[in-house]
Amino acid sequence: MITEVQKHRLKEGVSIAERATAKSSSLPILSSILVDAKKNSLEIIGTDLEIGVRYRMLADTQEEGGVAIPAKSLSSFVSTISGDGVSLETKGEHLLVKSKDFETKLKTLSSEEFPIIPSLKTGGGTITLVARDLCEGISQVVGFSGTMQARPELSGVHFSFAGQELRLAATDIFRLAEKTIFLSEKQTEETSFIIPQRAAKEIVSLFGDREGNVLLHLSPTQIMCEYNRDRDPLAPHIQLVSRVMEGEFPAYQNHIPSSGKVSLRMSREELLSHLRAAGIFAGKSNEVRFIIRPKKGDVSIFAQNTETGESSSRLRGEGEGEELRISFNWKFFADGLSQIKTEHVDMLCSSEEGPTLLRPAGKSDFFYLVAPLRA
Repeated sequence: MITEVQKHRLKEGVSIAERATAKSSSLPILSSILVDAKKNSLEIIGTDLEIGVRYRMLADTQEEGGVAIPAKSLSSFVSTISGDGVSLETKGEHLLVKSKDFETKLKTLSSEEFPIIPSLKTGGGTITLVARDLCEGISQVVGFSGTMQARPELSGVHFSFAGQELRLAATDIFRLAEKTIFLSEKQTEETSFIIPQRAAKEIVSLFGDREGNVLLHLSPTQIMCEYNRDRDPLAPHIQLVSRVMEGEFPAYQNHIPSSGKVSLRMSREELLSHLRAAGIFAGKSNEVRFIIRPKKGDVSIFAQNTETGESSSRLRGEGEGEELRISFNWKFFADGLSQIKTEHVDMLCSSEEGPTLLRPAGKSDFFYLVAPLRA
C-alpha cells in the first residue's frame, strides 16, 4: 500500500473507526482498525462485531493494499503531527506514516485476520432521513433504554415507520419516551425494529452535526445508516452497520393516557428548579410528593428526610380536574423534563397509580411517561 490523504480526513476517520473497536482477550484484533487503500480512496474500518463503521475518504493511491493497525497507536500519532498531507506506505510488517517533519513506523497485523463487516441482505428497502432530525430524535429517547438482561429488547431504541412518520421509543419499564419525526416521503409499508442503545448513540455521534440526509438501509437482521453529502467526492462517505435486536418491544400505546383526572400546564424551568430543590431532601428513595390543585392553579412539591430535613415549595399552573396527591422518583421525573424544549410543559395524570404523561405545551411530537411511586 502506498497512498496519500488529507490529514484532517485521516484524523477524523481514525477517530470514528476507533470508537467502534473493542478490547477482547479472545479476539485481540478487535482493538485494531483496518486501513485499506483503493484506487482513488482510503477506507478505515472498525468493528466490535455488534456494530461496524466504515469511513471512506479521497486518496491519491499508487499501490493498493490493506493492513490492520492498533487503533490507539495510529490515533495518538495522527493527532500530534502537523502538515496538511499524510502518506501511508506498508513496508514488511510495518506501516510507514509521514507528514511534513514527522515520520513513524507502526507494527501491523494481517488484514486477513480482520473481521468482515457483514453486508446487508436484500429485502428491507431504503428510507431517506434528515440527519439532524434523526439524531435529535434519538438523543431525546436513547437515555431511557433499560439494562435488564432478562429483557434485552428493552436495552435498545425502537424504530417504527408508518405513513409519513417515524416514531422512536425507549423504555426501562419505569419510564418511556417517544419522539415523532415527520418524513418527506410516505412509506408504502409499515416496518419496525430495535437497535442496541450503543448503535443509536453512535448514529448521533457520527451524523448529528452533519448537513443533509442519511440513508437508512433495512434488512431483517441489520440496518445500515449511510452518509455521503450530495455525492460530493471530496466529502467523506460514512457507514454504520448494526444488528437488529430480537424480541418484541412493549405495546405501550394502550398505556398512554388520552384524558386524565388532572391536567396542568406549568413553566418547565420553574418545575425543574422546584424538583431539584426537593431532591436534596428526597433520601435514598428519591421520593418527592406532589399535591396538584388545578382549581387553585398550583402544585405543591414536598420531600422529607430524617437525616437532612425537609423541603416544601409551591408553583403556579393552569389546568383542570380534581385535587390529586401523587409521588415520583424526582430524578426520573426531571430526566423527562430535561428532554422537553418548550417554555411550558403539559402534565396529565390519569390516577394516583397510573403513569403520568409529560409533553411540550401545544406540541404532539414528543411525550414522556413516568410511573408514580406507590405507598
